[in-house]
Amino acid sequence: LEQPTHLAKEDIGRMSEDPFYHSPAMMTYDAHWENCQAILHTYFGEHIQQADNMIALGHDYMAKMHVASPSVVINACLTGVSCFAAARQTGKRKYVKMAHICRSKIKKW
Repeated sequence: LEQPTHLAKEDIGRMSEDPFYHSPAMMTYDAHWENCQAILHTYFGEHIQQADNMIALGHDYMAKMHVASPSVVINACLTGVSCFAAARQTGKRKYVKMAHICRSKIKKW
């Protein structure tokens, strides 16, 4: 990388041939990146984009990557908010379904 302080996810995509990329450390980094992105999408009202990201990754992605981490709780709450907001904005059932999955996950805690 030209500037290690300006690391973006696109730069990591180019490094996918590197064996280190497939290590647990890098997979955790990707999950951390997705968590930060979820926070920003929800706070700035980009609920449809956040809900689409969650559908693409799966509702249990963060729980699998960050076992017993507080970021799982934050991500589940913010993703649930985004899914309910995306369902209201678009009226699509796929967002309602994911929102109910997030809600049931939170209720089980």
